[in-house]
Amino acid sequence: MSGFVVTMDRRRHPRLILELPMHLQFLDGLLVDGITRNVSLDGMFLETSTFFSSVIVGEEGIFDIQTTTRTSSLPFEVVRTDATGLGLFIPRDNGIFAYAVSLESPREILSRLTGC
Repeated sequence: MSGFVVTMDRRRHPRLILELPMHLQFLDGLLVDGITRNVSLDGMFLETSTFFSSVIVGEEGIFDIQTTTRTSSLPFEVVRTDATGLGLFIPRDNGIFAYAVSLESPREILSRLTGC
């Protein structure tokens, strides 16, 4: 299965272990680069090389994600912080995030995420 693992716990959607470079821009102007460690239909965990003590749960921003047809800017909200990175909720994306992730992962893994 190409090193992909799907995990499930108390969250609404299963997580797909997937590494993608990501660049976040917070509403206050802070820029954060990192690598996703897991993604789901409505969120991701972004591992960062620096602990951002100024980032708190509830902060918002945007990130860009590339699909085959366009680059989309999507909103995020911080739902978790720890020494290794940030847990992000992705609201109101109309399926764009899930679609972009599907381009990076095998079809059978995406079907596990969506249940289809």
